[in-house]
Amino acid sequence: MVGLLSMAGVLAPVAHAQPCDQTVGESIDAYLNRHPDVRAELDEKGRQEDPGAPNPALSYLERHPNVRQALITLSQQCV
Repeated sequence: MVGLLSMAGVLAPVAHAQPCDQTVGESIDAYLNRHPDVRAELDEKGRQEDPGAPNPALSYLERHPNVRQALITLSQQCV
């Protein structure tokens, strides 16, 4: 739980919001590409919960709607 709270703190501020013409998936992917530490944490948590997942971060987000919602909220912030 502490890891999720710290991740939420990392996800909250957005220095470089995405343009409004991106899909949610594109915006989330762009955010994770700019924050490889967050992607690595999601990948690690996903591998722990589902070792055979082809995309551990996506697998984790599908099982944790609260974290997924934080990423969706980020994706809705426009420049």
